Amino acid sequence: MFTKSETVPRPIDPAIADYVSRFDAAMSEPGNTISEARARYRQLLAEQGAPDEAVISRHLTIPTRHGDLPARLYLPHNAAALMIYAHGGGFAVGDLDSPDRVLHTVSLGADVAILSLDYALAPENMYPIAFEQCKDAILWAEDNRDLLGVSGPLGMAGDSAGGNLTALLSHWAANEGGPTISWQALINPVLDFLALEGEVRGSYAHYGASPMLSTDTMRGFMFSYFVDHAARVDSSPLHVIGDYSILPPTFVAAGQCDALRDEGICYASRLAVAGVPVSLSVYEGMPHNFITLTRFSESAQHFVEDFVREARRWAHR
Repeated sequence: MFTKSETVPRPIDPAIADYVSRFDAAMSEPGNTISEARARYRQLLAEQGAPDEAVISRHLTIPTRHGDLPARLYLPHNAAALMIYAHGGGFAVGDLDSPDRVLHTVSLGADVAILSLDYALAPENMYPIAFEQCKDAILWAEDNRDLLGVSGPLGMAGDSAGGNLTALLSHWAANEGGPTISWQALINPVLDFLALEGEVRGSYAHYGASPMLSTDTMRGFMFSYFVDHAARVDSSPLHVIGDYSILPPTFVAAGQCDALRDEGICYASRLAVAGVPVSLSVYEGMPHNFITLTRFSESAQHFVEDFVREARRWAHR
């Protein structure tokens, strides 16, 4: 039904070669502390630059069972819906600034308010802290629409680790009577934390040494985030979701050269089989974390255009 894994790896987009080389060199330098890794990640992502056009945004603090959660609200005029967003970074790096450039574009282009969450990071805060903070934030947002200044349907989106949180939270809401999440967007999501156990296959085998996310890096993120194997299972949507038909319409964005690509394709296929409306796009030459490459790559820019279109279609239907 959807694209299957190729037999020969494809090359990354030449336009991003210099940036991703510098990214990998900086992030993999021996002896990096977690604080240094976070600082380098922020510095590298700052090269995205400011958004071409910006909407009004403001900072909020959301109370959760694990303490106050910083958040940023993007509020265009006449927002038709509210999207809650979780950033990527392997649950260990990243912050509100990581997706900021793209979120301004999506908020403005789709006329959607976006509540971006700065959940607590590992290894200081291991699973399920980030998940529970985001769950509390969804409940708070639904109860405080007047404070946020936006009505309309509620959706969720996230990239990488944030895509994992989005898939888990959408399933929680549908399966356990949470707020109605009417749409979700998963951007190069991690959906199977058991994929690196035993022999690696598919896109992990082809792109496990590709830029932005290697298998070694992925193992390091998992080691810092999970206390045991059971937690990995609980956090793997491809293993814990039994009934895909209860999930909302979904946009899945995958990088052609991303080790996680096949997980997104598999999830989209299961939604389609279950009769859930799903849109899948695989972006040519894109490694992991292509949401941060829009300044450098036309393929990454196409992703943003698709994100805006899909968000607008959801919010204004």
